[in-house]
Amino acid sequence: MEQTFIMIKPDGVQRGLVIWFLFPVSGEDSSVFN
Repeated sequence: MEQTFIMIKPDGVQRGLVIWFLFPVSGEDSSVFN
């Protein structure tokens, strides 16, 4: 799935979600996406 997201290259917030999927963060950063 992650590869698919990279291929699509979504804009702005969507792109941020891609980074979140590739690099799951803990605590403070994850709360931003939540």
